[in-house]
Amino acid sequence: MTLRGKTALVTGATGFIGSRLVRRLAAEGCRVHALVRKTSRPDRLEGLWDELPRHVGDLGDAQSLAACLRACRPDVVFHLAKDRQGARFEREAAATLRLADALGREAPKARWVRTAHAVEERFGRSADAELARAAAAKHKLAVVTLELFLVYGPGQGAKDFPRRLLEEAEAAGPLSALEGGARDFVHVDDVAGAYVAAAEKPGVEGRTFQIGSGVLTPEAEVAAELLKILEWKAAGPAAGKAAAGGHPADLGPARRDLGWEPTTSLKRGLAQLVRRKV
Repeated sequence: MTLRGKTALVTGATGFIGSRLVRRLAAEGCRVHALVRKTSRPDRLEGLWDELPRHVGDLGDAQSLAACLRACRPDVVFHLAKDRQGARFEREAAATLRLADALGREAPKARWVRTAHAVEERFGRSADAELARAAAAKHKLAVVTLELFLVYGPGQGAKDFPRRLLEEAEAAGPLSALEGGARDFVHVDDVAGAYVAAAEKPGVEGRTFQIGSGVLTPEAEVAAELLKILEWKAAGPAAGKAAAGGHPADLGPARRDLGWEPTTSLKRGLAQLVRRKV
């Protein structure tokens, strides 16, 4: 399926990743609708805000979800919104099931591309995958899940690394201590491309794909590169307590079955973040 000429609904359209996805979809020739709250801000979407068909609703309100789906009749639904009461797995799971019920009634043939939820240890590692399987099976939905690693780039929250470090350096104030760990950093535009690939590629329904760079990079290395771009002359951030080691994304399935891989180098992505934070 090509998205050109298709109708897409994006939840979380004004968020960090959602706003970049909306831009990508519009560039692909897709008719984009946005599910927004009354309190949603247009900042990240700039000129697109007035062009988008917007539907006021909430993941906690089944009636507003149904009304939105009836109004736009999407071919694909991109689910990136967070529950407004917080990102605890119980609440995110309830919102996912609520959306699945609405899709089953109003848009059962739409492909559903969702973001994997973070899961507390007490629920077990497979909890999110089981949630997706159960939601899809109940309504016979075509669902594809993306497990995102550390996404960075323009529009990233000011309190998140590495944007936080950029804000502190530009203010010429003290720099926060680093956690000391190594993370898999992936640029937001590459992530937007992964959502498009997951929507268009046939035969990947029911699958979960890891989306990252495939490489672990120490935070200290990221900080050093960012400060180099800024020509920062003072001492860099202090090393904090070493964080637990993680693992990089396994890109094999995404490369093979989605035809996707990241194309933005960390150096180029950080330079872009410096030039345009929003």
